[in-house]
Parts: sequence; C-alpha cells; structure tokens
Amino acid sequence: MLISGNPQTGRHAPETTARVLVTVVSDANAPAMSMAADLQRWRQQNPLAVWARADVPGGSAELRRAALIAAVTASRDRWHKHPTHLILLGAGAAGRLALELVLEDVLACAGIVVADIPCAPPRLPIVSSTTAVRLVVRKDGPVPADGLIDALRAADLDERILMLPPGATRDAQAIASATGTFLLELVATISRQASNGVRSHDD
Repeated sequence: MLISGNPQTGRHAPETTARVLVTVVSDANAPAMSMAADLQRWRQQNPLAVWARADVPGGSAELRRAALIAAVTASRDRWHKHPTHLILLGAGAAGRLALELVLEDVLACAGIVVADIPCAPPRLPIVSSTTAVRLVVRKDGPVPADGLIDALRAADLDERILMLPPGATRDAQAIASATGTFLLELVATISRQASNGVRSHDD
C-alpha cells in the first residue's frame, strides 16, 4: 500500500537537530501508490525526524534481502545515525521483507511500523530484541493474520498490533490513520531517548 513520492525531498529537520531517521521501505518495481499525501502529513507531524528511502528491487529473495540491507545501511550512513535512532516504515511485500529481517535480527533498528503486509507466519524463529514492532493488519486480508500475530505475541518483543475490522471502503483511511499514530509514538519515544543520552554517530 505504501509508497509514493520521495521522502528525501520532504525532510523538515536539519541534520544537526534531527534525533530520528525514518527510512521508508518501498518496492522499486511497484506502481505509484496512494500514500504520498499521508507521507507528506507524517513528515509535517514529525519535525524531529529526517527521512530517507530504501527501494527493494525485483529478483530472487536473497537479492532482495541483500539490497534492502544495503539501502537501509546507506540511509543511516548518509545521515550519520545509529540503529538505535532508526525507524523503518513500510507496507506490502517490501514491508514484510523489512519485518522479517528485523525479526531475524539481521537488520537493526529502534522500531518498525508496517501496514497491510502479507501475514503468513515467520519463516524463521523470531530473535528476541529491544526493537519496537508496530503492525497494522486487516482482519479480512487474503491470508489470515493469526499465525503472524501469535508468533509476535509469543516472542519477547515490544509489540503493538492493530487488527482492522472488515470494511473495504474504509481500509485505506483506517490503515493510514493507524500507521501515522504508531509512527508518531515511535518518533516521540526515540527522540526522547536520544535527548536523554542514547548516542548516535553524530552525537
């Protein structure tokens, strides 16, 4: 469902004041989606964040995994941010890939917000971590979300999950609203932690 527009062009916080980096994970081969306006609003609502984009190319699963890891790492290096100051934001297949890498402890970040992703159970065991996981799913999605949700809740994670009731006409608006709320929460929390002494590369 995400993502259109270029988040890098919408940054609002100077590099010297930004406490959080939000990296938007998107499928490089997907057509433009309908959330450009939501991204713009979220940037305005989170003035202490800078924004970057990590595109996931087509190809084999291993190629996609490696490309996403490289793109996220490049975004951190560009803004000189430690993983403890990084939030990943995504949806659809790209968002699911980011979530898998985080749950496998392959991709480090402070928090991840994913919405409307494929909801099959995780392929590998979830590694316990301090990463905050925020998930927005539809109850009437093409794959029941129970397996993924049960796995997240059974793991030792900071997780919050919102399952939207059936209602296709309201899905886009409801998903965007819930995603924005979770994002606001994580940006505020991580910014506060950063100001209280959690160090990043540029401190």
